[in-house]
Amino acid sequence: MTNLDLTKYDLIMKRFIGREGELALLNEHYASSSAEMFILYGRRRVGKTELLVEFTRNKRAVYFTASQVATGDNLNQLTMLTSQQLGRSELEGLTFKTLESYLEYIANLEGTSRLVLVLDEFQYWVSAERSIPSMIQRFWDRIGKKSQLMLVLCGSSISMMVDYTLAEKSPLYGRRTGQLELEPMDYRTASRFFPTWSEEERLSAFGILGGIPAYLEQFDPQVSLAENIKDKMLHKGRYLAEEAHLLFKTELRDPTVYFSILRAIASGCTTMKDLASRVNLDARAVSTYVSNLQTLHIVTREIPFNEPRKSRKGRYFVKDNFLKFWFSLVEPNQTLLDINQGERLFDQLISPRLSTYMGPVFEEICRQYLLLFGEEAGLPVPVRLGKIWHRDYDIDIVTENLDATNTIAECKWSKKTVDRRLIYQLRQRAETSGFMTAQKHLVLFTSSGFKGGEIEDSLFIDCGMLLPSR
Repeated sequence: MTNLDLTKYDLIMKRFIGREGELALLNEHYASSSAEMFILYGRRRVGKTELLVEFTRNKRAVYFTASQVATGDNLNQLTMLTSQQLGRSELEGLTFKTLESYLEYIANLEGTSRLVLVLDEFQYWVSAERSIPSMIQRFWDRIGKKSQLMLVLCGSSISMMVDYTLAEKSPLYGRRTGQLELEPMDYRTASRFFPTWSEEERLSAFGILGGIPAYLEQFDPQVSLAENIKDKMLHKGRYLAEEAHLLFKTELRDPTVYFSILRAIASGCTTMKDLASRVNLDARAVSTYVSNLQTLHIVTREIPFNEPRKSRKGRYFVKDNFLKFWFSLVEPNQTLLDINQGERLFDQLISPRLSTYMGPVFEEICRQYLLLFGEEAGLPVPVRLGKIWHRDYDIDIVTENLDATNTIAECKWSKKTVDRRLIYQLRQRAETSGFMTAQKHLVLFTSSGFKGGEIEDSLFIDCGMLLPSR
């Protein structure tokens, strides 16, 4: 997508959803009276391009996506796009020897007019020519910081973007005026892709696709969740059916080992010892692979809420919902996909297990609710949040709150309504764990509703509260 024509992008782009806070941040920097160097990064498919296209709408802007080609090719393409997007025909015959000379020309060309220059997939350009950050540094120190340029450096390789633009060893260190790691959408924003679906379907879609806009856009809101899974994920050649393989081939070497590790974690091997045994590798080697997956925000390590950060009781979980679903329910049955038996796979192996799969995903949804929306229900703001697991019991969510109270929560994804026995059970577990103090909030989350009425000092939250009016 190197040649991005901003005037035609609307024709191929679906309705822009969410990202209000991120847009506000970018516009705040745009509205400043000084030069801006903004660093935007995040995993692939998270919506960086869509965000920047929406941001540059109706602004004087040049949007360029670097390719994995020689520096001269990228520079020539950038010059041509600048001529087209700014209507500067005099640029058509110019050839710049370096990115630094191009930036100097543009800064002088625009004078006192604000110009946004987006260099997307920045890591590709730097991989081809390591001196690119130094060129930008020289330009910025001599001319750029006194201009009206808003330079946006954007990339998908999180570790490389940090190394090239934010790390202390980078020539650009200390020169950025703003930065943002674009995160996946929260469950409420993701649910806006499917406004006519039931609450359960919308939450399940988040559990299957996560908050990645590129994945959410693949599902058709005019048909059911089940039909979307069968049609969009379980047919060879479909975007989502090939995504896991493509993602790992693009981001990581030796994807076979990563696949084995993710399948093991998804199946319940959550300690380093168990992982090493399952994939038949030395624990130190497995640790390196897992560390890479953590850097990509694919895997996360959790420790019990009541344990120190360096506790050896940590467990590993697949953080990315799409990959969690894929390696839990699809990839172990890849043979059925290969012989075009996707519908059979869904009916016999996925559909009966979907409710069980959604159990831990629902816990994450409830965590997001407490962090982002809990004040709607009168709950305090958490400053620390986690889970307790013990040989005899688990507590799904425990928080330490801004007002020095604790919230203790149980999360129940089930087709059956739940009753007050779960609250009594939660109260008992909280007492056993030592969190049952006077300054506490007991919360029961459920996907299917309650029977038996409210209980004093406890709060019941169902899908209607998790997903208020559409």
